[in-house]
Amino acid sequence: MSRVWGREETYRWPSDKPVWTITVLALTVAAVLAAARYEYARKWTYFQQAYLGMYIGSEVRLWSKTTPSLVAYRIEGKQKRLAVDRDLSDPTVGVGKETQAKAKLEWERGTYNNAELRQWLERAIYGGQSPWLLLWAATWKMGAGVLVVGLALAIPRDRQRRSSIALSNRMASASSPKSGGAR
Repeated sequence: MSRVWGREETYRWPSDKPVWTITVLALTVAAVLAAARYEYARKWTYFQQAYLGMYIGSEVRLWSKTTPSLVAYRIEGKQKRLAVDRDLSDPTVGVGKETQAKAKLEWERGTYNNAELRQWLERAIYGGQSPWLLLWAATWKMGAGVLVVGLALAIPRDRQRRSSIALSNRMASASSPKSGGAR
């Protein structure tokens, strides 16, 4: 009488996947994201951080030529222009409508052309390049370093692991009776 319960197991344990290499790839992604977060939080100016959402919106809204946006202006007497980073460090500039300073910064909502807004942000706020290039310039070195060092450690371990799994599989198949036929 045979007691076969159905299917034979097709999954091998331990897995023959290169787990060390996969772990290094996941750590590389995590390191790049952490470096980008550090760059954003510690090195970007106030306006670079404040306008990132507006920049993303101007890139994403391809179906609309204009969009309402909240923008900072420098107002000095009757002159009004878009504020830039150096206006924040200018001692003659105050913030808000009630200030008595020579010049003041005010946030105003207006409707702007997406393409022109994006071009102005790249030129005046992000130093002539997109914010993605600013982040990439700082993070690729971290990612490359983690990847190179990690792969230098992971590839030999994956090779050793694969050969030990192959050896244990050969030993297991040599010691077990051949399957098939009545038992």
